[in-house]
Amino acid sequence: GPSTSADAAERVRGQHTTYLAILAALEESPEPLTDETIIGKLWAQGVHGTISGIKTRRNELVKAGFVAEVDQGGLTKYNRRAIRWGRTPLRFDASAIRDAKGTTE
Repeated sequence: GPSTSADAAERVRGQHTTYLAILAALEESPEPLTDETIIGKLWAQGVHGTISGIKTRRNELVKAGFVAEVDQGGLTKYNRRAIRWGRTPLRFDASAIRDAKGTTE
């Protein structure tokens, strides 16, 4: 029904906001960022998302080639090693994400 397509559109819009926020955080940072730092920045900006949801979006950006692992030089708050992510030179294109996900949203 109409509510379902509206819900789907809202979900896609939310995902798109999250992608752009992750990319902006990485672009604005002079150094690569861990997931923990990315999530903290997004939450501080009022971007809604669960930890797993934001990590999923970040992973989709990696699969599509917009974000890449830089090193494992980060530390979590529990002092565990953490991957640091950086922006690739590739220009963001939302359709590339859909292709990487293999969905038809």
